[in-house]
Amino acid sequence: MKEKSNILTAALIIALLSVLIDIELFSFITLNISTAELGLLFFILISIYIMDYKKIIMSYSDKFVSLKMGEKLIIIITLIILIITSVFSPYFIEALKANLRLTAVSIFALLFVYSWKNKYLKKRLLKKFLLIISFISTLLVGLQYIFPRLNLLMINLFADGFANYGNSLARPIGTTHHPNLIAWFLMAAFIYILSDKFFSNYLNNNFLLALMLIFFFSFSIATTQSRNAWLVFIFAMGFIILFFPLKRIKLYALSAILILIMSIFLFFPARTDIYSEVSAFLNSIGLENIEITRDENINKKLRNWQAEASRLALWEAAYNIGLENPWTGVGRGVFKNVFPEYISEKNDTEWAESNLGNFYSHNLLLSSWAEFGIIATLFIMIFSIYLFVNIITLSSINLLAFFIVVLASGIFDDFSYFYIYLVYTFVFAFILFENHKKYNLN
Repeated sequence: MKEKSNILTAALIIALLSVLIDIELFSFITLNISTAELGLLFFILISIYIMDYKKIIMSYSDKFVSLKMGEKLIIIITLIILIITSVFSPYFIEALKANLRLTAVSIFALLFVYSWKNKYLKKRLLKKFLLIISFISTLLVGLQYIFPRLNLLMINLFADGFANYGNSLARPIGTTHHPNLIAWFLMAAFIYILSDKFFSNYLNNNFLLALMLIFFFSFSIATTQSRNAWLVFIFAMGFIILFFPLKRIKLYALSAILILIMSIFLFFPARTDIYSEVSAFLNSIGLENIEITRDENINKKLRNWQAEASRLALWEAAYNIGLENPWTGVGRGVFKNVFPEYISEKNDTEWAESNLGNFYSHNLLLSSWAEFGIIATLFIMIFSIYLFVNIITLSSINLLAFFIVVLASGIFDDFSYFYIYLVYTFVFAFILFENHKKYNLN
């Protein structure tokens, strides 16, 4: 058992690193496969080899049968409708590819929960790994902000040279292909560290270490210049302040909010609506607005993304796609390949055509409406409510914080669009295992 635990834990660490270091492979032969997909597949194969897959299937089957009839119907109907939307998609092949990826992600989540609940994984080691890799990521993000050449190197390595800039300020990407993605990772890691019993008790007794950790995470999230991430981070910290039991953890969450806001106003006023006021104040006291000059070489692939106008164009396209395909949508993962056709002339159609294949709709609800149709969207919403209610019933503050962050991140962005189904499966698997009993992730 010890040897199996070591192998499975190592496979999970490799999978997590492959997701965090998300590099497209084999693009030279038009195969769209990333390290994330290979890493998840690696963990799946190792899990099937290490554990008895028949036993896993029987375990989940027994737990599913124990659910109430209404719960079974919600899940079964949702799955059937999602399958139908792909079968009847006018872009069947593209939808099939996306659904195969979705299936792999769901299987990964089911196997992870099974191995976690059955003590196949070294939990303490994984928690320490998360802390170490999170701390390294915060340092890497900070160094990328301070040293533009390092930022350029990371963009060329992990983002195919595509710079994501806001107002001439360097936007660190960590080891991901977009600064918003590293922001979500840091946010999720920080929330888990605060909410996990092992970490929270340790931080509760080590005040100076906790403050240092809070500063690094909050400042690093600020440097990503993701306004959506900023809002969700403040919202998540507010949730911790309201509902978490330990008073010192509440204080840490409040400190994180204050450090984030101070960092934004001091270093990134151009990413807020008070840019002109802050600039005027700095000029009045003889200081110029703090900026890091960007290297013009990394603007060659800058595709003229304008946060507000471009999002409105994508939302318009998603809405129009849903109107034209109300029952089945265009199929999972197809939006990015068809959206320019559904943008009106009042928006930048040239920009849309030049970005064919690059963007999703930047809104989870509109993504479902465009790709799955109205019926599937309604059942996805019902399933989301079902998960949310069960999380509250099961008193899992840990899972609830994660769930809120993932859903909130999909209001103005779509980076969680792929991962939300991972979280859905993850949460549902825990619900099945505990069968409406109180549980936590500690």
